[in-house]
Formats: sequence, structure tokens, C-alpha cells
Amino acid sequence: MKMKKTVLSLLVCSLAFTPSAFAQDKKEDMQPKPGKAIASYEQLNEWLKSKGVNDTVVTSHIPTVEEINAALKDMKASRDTKKLSKDLGNDFKVEVEVFNTPTEVKVPTYIPYKDVAGKKLESATATGVVRIMYKDAVMYTLAANSAEFLYDGERVIDFRDAPRSTDPRTLSSTNDREEQYLYYYSPFDKDTVAEARFPWLTKEKELITGHIELRFNGTGNYYINDVYFK
Repeated sequence: MKMKKTVLSLLVCSLAFTPSAFAQDKKEDMQPKPGKAIASYEQLNEWLKSKGVNDTVVTSHIPTVEEINAALKDMKASRDTKKLSKDLGNDFKVEVEVFNTPTEVKVPTYIPYKDVAGKKLESATATGVVRIMYKDAVMYTLAANSAEFLYDGERVIDFRDAPRSTDPRTLSSTNDREEQYLYYYSPFDKDTVAEARFPWLTKEKELITGHIELRFNGTGNYYINDVYFK
């Protein structure tokens, strides 16, 4: 009786590791998550290989746009909390960051001296960045920059500089920027809005696009007001 139980146990273990059982696991790995994947299986793994990453990411592990946007809703990057990161599972993560780089400059001749007498003038550039990553490899980077003049680090009184919006590329592929513009909420509060396309990790019909709004107000405060992918 004992021998029969042993034989049965060995048979069960043998079946568990048969090619058919292994194929079933592989089939499950290739099932995509519900929603829109942020990258295609073939293009993502080809890109990882080009970056020297030896992993092979299965389809069922690739995050969706819906998961990215859900994570971003809880990530409020601002002057007081400059960098945040959230683990998406399976070595994927999303980061948000804001920073400011003030530089002291000369007072422009078109600004009346009486308005700035005795004040320090700085040209301040605020930047908001979102990165979608696999381990340390950056898949997508979406960023918006906004340049202002600040007097004594407090009040913006001139918006003559045109806003700049960038998407620092991490690949040799060209990023297509669709649109960038300013939206004023008051004479001093404004959003720099950037829209971008990311054509390198998906097929054309599954193209990923990004939207980011960087708000910079008249007292030198800055934060990411809204960001999402679709």
C-alpha cells in the first residue's frame, strides 16, 4: 500500500512538470491585462535588450495606462514634496518630480526701474517630470518647463519669456510633440501644458500619448497640477 502511494505521488509530480503543464503557464504569461498596455511585448523586450537588460518581460506583467493613471492620482509632486515614486509590481514603477533652478539676472531694460529698485531679480525655471520605468531603465519621460522672472523670490511680474516644454528622449527614436500652450488662471498663476506622443514601444494603433500641466504661480510656488497617459 505504501508503495502504491509513493508511485502515485511520483506520477502526480511528473504530470505537474510535463511540457503540457509548462505550456499552460506560458500561455497564461502571454495573456495581457485588461486595458491598454504601455508597451508591446516584442518592442519592450527588444528595447530592454538594447539597454543591456537581460530580462524577458512577459505580457501579463506589462502595466496598463489605467494602472499608471491610477498611481499618478495619488502622487502630488510640489515644491514641498519634490520627488515621489510608486512601485507598479514586476519591477515597473512610475516617478514624478518637480524642481526649480533660479538664476540671478540683470533687470531687463523694458521693466521700469521704479518697479524693481532695491530688489533681486531671478530668472526661475520650474520643471515637472514624469517617468515610467522598468528597473532603472526609463521607458517614457514627459516633462514641462516654465520660465518666469521673480523679484526677491516672491512675485512674478513679467511673462515675456516663451514657455518651453520638453520630453527628454531616452531612445534614439524621435518623439512627436503635438501641442504646448499656456493657460492663465490669474494675471500671475498659469499652467504650462504639454501634449506628447511616444511612438517607440508600441504599435501605431496602440500609440501612447501623455499630457502634463505644470502650474507656476506669482509667489514662486510650482507643482504638477495634472498628468495622465492615454
